[in-house]
Amino acid sequence: MMNPVHESRFLPAGQFGSHLAHLPAGRGYLRNTLSRDAVSRIPRENPAYRFSATLYLDFITWWNMGDAEPLLITGPAGSGKTSAVLEFAARLSVPVVSFTARPRMDRRELVGRWVLAPEGGMRWIDGPAALAWKHGWLLLVNEFSAAPAETWVSANDLLEGLPLENDQTGERIERHPNARIVFTDNTRGHASESEAGYFGREMQDRSVIDRLWHIRFEGLAEDEEAEVLMKEFPPELVREAGVEEAMEVARILARAGAETRASSAHDALGLRSKTIALSHRVLRRTGALMLSYIAGRVPELHDPVEWSLDRAAGHALDRPVRNALITYMKTVLGGRLADLRNLRRETSHA
Repeated sequence: MMNPVHESRFLPAGQFGSHLAHLPAGRGYLRNTLSRDAVSRIPRENPAYRFSATLYLDFITWWNMGDAEPLLITGPAGSGKTSAVLEFAARLSVPVVSFTARPRMDRRELVGRWVLAPEGGMRWIDGPAALAWKHGWLLLVNEFSAAPAETWVSANDLLEGLPLENDQTGERIERHPNARIVFTDNTRGHASESEAGYFGREMQDRSVIDRLWHIRFEGLAEDEEAEVLMKEFPPELVREAGVEEAMEVARILARAGAETRASSAHDALGLRSKTIALSHRVLRRTGALMLSYIAGRVPELHDPVEWSLDRAAGHALDRPVRNALITYMKTVLGGRLADLRNLRRETSHA
């Protein structure tokens, strides 16, 4: 089967952010040369997302030089691995086909399967790897180490960029020159990290790890995280709570995120520890809840810090971890949320 030809262009790094203008460009697709199906698979860009210079350079170096070699992105839960891939693809107009690895999966799930046809009989459905190989899309595989080691050992054709041999249909699929693979995972694949709170993971074969490029995520820097949080808070909540008040909450939460990650890294017992790293998504939820309290959307609360954190994450944690988190955040915030709520009430009545 002949691979489709799509027009491409070099996108200046400044399109990813003016602070990146001095960095290398990357080649992306022109949307008007793609099929309707391909366009529908281009991720939607989040204008609030910010690429650091280091992250962008890591991505674009692999993108420009990696050719058929896959990329493995590792890092703690909530550090933004998947969202970074999607934001990168969105800005280059690259269609993405996603797959989540799981225990007992095998290579054939990536190639495709037979399904019952509405008109009777069976018809073949291409899997995510076949779609990427045929059309030049990016194959995003999350939870890389959830799959058995033999799954990736048996997928040398994917790891090497070779033609896919479909033993169920006899089809041979040549790799489109633009087809790429990104794996994401909480662990590094070559070591057991259950002590860090990640269970059901498989140790991966060293020969597989050796075939991959690598990026390690540790989350945003504190000032970057505050900026992104501010952009992600619901605009109506920011208006009701006050822009300055929302920025203060964003800065406090960004500092809490940085400090808890540093603390957790020194005590790598994960869910069995009395410390837990606050992920960006937890900070975003917590901030929105705190702003809803400041804005007066919820009744007066005896302890708004506890109320916000429990609903954002605390109720999912073991009691000692949850209590330590609440205590820490009360120390950081004190009675500031109540003060900000009262200030907004006085301002609105003035």
